[in-house]
Amino acid sequence: YDTSTWQRVGEPMNCHSDWVTGVAFSPDGRRLATNGSGREPVRIWDLESRQQVCTLPIEATAINFLQFSADGRSLAFATPSQLVRIVTVELPR
Repeated sequence: YDTSTWQRVGEPMNCHSDWVTGVAFSPDGRRLATNGSGREPVRIWDLESRQQVCTLPIEATAINFLQFSADGRSLAFATPSQLVRIVTVELPR
């Protein structure tokens, strides 16, 4: 949504087959990391094209928190079982 007019900008993205349980914007605002409920992988999206650019090689697990590092090169995630991991994010330019 455009917050000055509250008009929708573009169509909703169909990121996952079920509930989306975690999202994180990259620091530059160009990418979005998403995670679905159940055992779906973390996906990285290009917001301009609204296309998926990669799937992170993270073992299938429930994730309830995602956060990019300040430089956008790493993504931290946490699970309900108290696991916290940080993975390197290599994105196409």
